[in-house]
Amino acid sequence: EDVEALHDMRVAARRLRAAMSAFSTVLPAAMERLRAEFGWVAAVLGEVRDLDVQLERMTEWREGLSADQASALDAIEAILHARWLLGRKRMLVALDSRRYERFVERFTATLRRGPPRSFQPGQQPILSVAPDLLRKRYRQLRKLGDPIRPPSPPEEYHTLRIAAKKLRYGLEFVGPIYGKAAITFSARVTALQDVLGLHQDAEVAVDTLREIAIGRGRRLSPETILAMGAISERYRIHGGQLRAQFPSVWKPLLGRDWSALVKDMDARERRARVRRQ
Repeated sequence: EDVEALHDMRVAARRLRAAMSAFSTVLPAAMERLRAEFGWVAAVLGEVRDLDVQLERMTEWREGLSADQASALDAIEAILHARWLLGRKRMLVALDSRRYERFVERFTATLRRGPPRSFQPGQQPILSVAPDLLRKRYRQLRKLGDPIRPPSPPEEYHTLRIAAKKLRYGLEFVGPIYGKAAITFSARVTALQDVLGLHQDAEVAVDTLREIAIGRGRRLSPETILAMGAISERYRIHGGQLRAQFPSVWKPLLGRDWSALVKDMDARERRARVRRQ
């Protein structure tokens, strides 16, 4: 019933999936099967959440339009609301299903039971696991981000955004271990993610309007089509501005904050190894 509660649940599902992925090598095999079920849950919630965002955006879309143009968007809002109703119906069917009930039961039981005592991978010290986890995600970020330029396809920006999210989650998971160094670098990643997120929102808005125009164009009035075109152009301009901002949030990721975190990780791992010996 509450759009924010739905958003929180979707974020929680994503973070749990991210944790399962990040620590997959030190978790029992049962977790991977549960992670697949979390993917199903996230998809069910995501359809409705995405439509919530698009409906909330209608106010923004009407800004700067004449009264006639703003009212012409009523037809678009009606289409999105109809999709929301269908998506919500599918979501409630899923959350009321026996499959979801079994998933909750299995996940709860798995957490309470914990790993078998004989499960060796899970006994590795976190200070030995965390550095490789973060380095791997940082390398992937650099591989995707270094070639990006303003003319790069939107898909490349979106793929980089996903890699940034994975790195940020990893930093948050181990943040309590590394403290200030992890927090400082995580803030750099968050700044990048914010710009890439706004860029993706602009692309999604343009794609949504284009899809509606193609699929429903004959049923829409000329005024509605014109208003959609004006909004699409607004988002294209905004997307260009965000691309221009990209270098300013990318370059800080290549500097001393990452080096400081690496230095801290290596030092802590060496001290922990000496204590174990």
